[in-house]
Amino acid sequence: MQRTYTYEPTKYKVRIVFVGYLIIAFGVLMLVKWLMDPGLNLYIFGLVAAVYGTINTFVLKCSPSAITVDDETITFDAFGPHAYRLDNLEMFNLREFANAQFYLRIKTKDGKYQRYWVHYFYFSEKEDLIRELYHIEMLVHPDNLKFRGRKAMFTYRPGAEPEGWNIHSSL
Repeated sequence: MQRTYTYEPTKYKVRIVFVGYLIIAFGVLMLVKWLMDPGLNLYIFGLVAAVYGTINTFVLKCSPSAITVDDETITFDAFGPHAYRLDNLEMFNLREFANAQFYLRIKTKDGKYQRYWVHYFYFSEKEDLIRELYHIEMLVHPDNLKFRGRKAMFTYRPGAEPEGWNIHSSL
């Protein structure tokens, strides 16, 4: 069963793409200001911050616009797809932040490492997306402390729960 979760297109264009272009413009402005007054290191700090933001947005592609999950792979699409086989994952680590986003670190058995910021508040079917990501984390790290007290939670993918299964039965 394949499911695709998409970031709201207008929000993605404003929050990720447009802000990325603003960061590039800010970096160019900081470079020009520093070239006009090379003694002031504050411009270098602004330039470094802009380069870091630009690399995260457009080179490393850390903010996906769509996440596709099936029984064997997970694919993050941010200016091009990145696909990972679930049986090849060595690390799949979720950290949740209060502003409705996950910081996700992925490492494969062949050494490929990537990180993503998943702003799940703006994704379609956000509850199922959260359960999908936790389900994958539980598959990769079943002995993780966050899953010890909730044996039945995140055992099944959303939409694949057995008859009579209740999410609140494990609480």
